[in-house]
Amino acid sequence: MNKLIMIVLSVFFILCAEETYKVDIDSKGIKTFYNKKPADPDFKIELTKIGKISSGQLDSLEAYKFMVYDFDFDKDGNSIILDHNRMWKFSREGKFIKNWSRQGYGPGEIVNPFNFCLVNDTIYLSNGVPPKIMKFDTEGNFIEDINPYYRTYYPDDIFFGCNDFFLGAVGVYKDKEEINTEYIVRYDNKSFDAEKVIFKREYKKTPKDWFAGVNDFIYAGDEKVFFVVENSFNDYKINCYDSKTGNLKYKIRKNHIRVKSDKKEEIHYGFYNGEKIAMKTGTSQFEEAINMIYYDKYDRLWINSNHRENGEDRSAMYFDIFKDGIFINRIKLNTEYNYIYRFELLENKIVEYGGDNDVYFYEFK
Repeated sequence: MNKLIMIVLSVFFILCAEETYKVDIDSKGIKTFYNKKPADPDFKIELTKIGKISSGQLDSLEAYKFMVYDFDFDKDGNSIILDHNRMWKFSREGKFIKNWSRQGYGPGEIVNPFNFCLVNDTIYLSNGVPPKIMKFDTEGNFIEDINPYYRTYYPDDIFFGCNDFFLGAVGVYKDKEEINTEYIVRYDNKSFDAEKVIFKREYKKTPKDWFAGVNDFIYAGDEKVFFVVENSFNDYKINCYDSKTGNLKYKIRKNHIRVKSDKKEEIHYGFYNGEKIAMKTGTSQFEEAINMIYYDKYDRLWINSNHRENGEDRSAMYFDIFKDGIFINRIKLNTEYNYIYRFELLENKIVEYGGDNDVYFYEFK
């Protein structure tokens, strides 16, 4: 009798598990995960606050117009932050250690940076004007520039680096054709020459789409896999690729409720193809399904979407957590701010920057 009860319970739990998602396999063997409900409704991520940089401390350092563009931690646990045209080093707890660089075009000077990667105590910073990769050590000493001229696929964004290669994103827009092309490229870890284009997407994008933020290029990954969002107003779609070959590994799909944009109607004036134009954006738009994604050190994909469940605070930070294509659970992050002016996640650490200039660091498991 007990054995029969165990068999019945086992079948029941299997059926319940099957209800959370289903998997389709196409003719090429590619799996598509259709996620409906959380596979583990009890799953949570607990944040541990590890440090704070106060607005008062930043004011005393004359860090006016401070912004967290990117961050990482060195081998000693000190935090390194990329600001507008400066870099800062603080202790793990938030005590100021040093800063370096400034706006300019000389050796080690920065103009409109994008982000940086820290690999083996070397900082690789993507500078905007002129476009180049700048190398520093973690003490702030300038090493050299890697000049991108005569290099194809110069990265707009370096989003992963390791001993073997870097991953970067590139966007190319042709005004006359109104065609936008996006690439994910693997780069040599010394010269930054493009080794292989591992993702390419081309589609029509009008000037109005740029103003409205339609089809933003959203991606994340590491040395094994990377993810690219197929953003739209109607669908929740992310694809997973192999970081070495660029081969499609699997697809993620999830139920989604469209969210009406709360942006006010605006008229944008400018010039396009030599003609003065006016474009309207705002009330007619829905929000795109996905805002941002991150991939943590535990091989979990974090997805921040515009979708809101009943009773959820629209100003709070919610993430859908996936593991190997399966939706684990939806979580709310318990941070200091309801509205976060700047948020970044790297490996198992998070930095949040509020509008009042306080910066908080967290860890999670």
